[in-house]
Amino acid sequence: MKKNNILYSFVLLFVILFPACNRGEVFYRFHHIPQGQWRTNDVVIFLMDSLDFRQDKKHIISIELSANSTYPYQDLWLFVEHNFYTDSIFEIDSIQVFLVDEFGKRLGSGVGGLRQLSVPFTGDIALDTAIVYEMRIRHGMRDNPLRGIEKVGVKVLELN
Repeated sequence: MKKNNILYSFVLLFVILFPACNRGEVFYRFHHIPQGQWRTNDVVIFLMDSLDFRQDKKHIISIELSANSTYPYQDLWLFVEHNFYTDSIFEIDSIQVFLVDEFGKRLGSGVGGLRQLSVPFTGDIALDTAIVYEMRIRHGMRDNPLRGIEKVGVKVLELN
């Protein structure tokens, strides 16, 4: 009887907590970088179906990176093209992402040699349901190929 109560309690806790993990997430995609070697001309493209977005809500967009322990630098420069503010004109932003802090500690979450880091890209913006949004990401480092980046992703969260 006691085992059943523990099992039921665990299942109930899982059912209650699991939906909370994804609350507000309306888009989350990753692109795998083959063999962890990102070439200079390789552009990672994300097409976001705007039907997933609610026009009456604001959204936050972040870039998700997975890097392994062979990544040779403290930072990573990214060039990001997007049409979040207009439907046909793409803006280009360059952002510097720190993967290692000033003490040599790798940033992000994970265990072992792989770390995942979430990088805020936009504040709260309104997204239109009539536009297909596109985000293109390429690295701005001199190495070709750039070793150690395993995945690049985009996450869109809906604010309450």
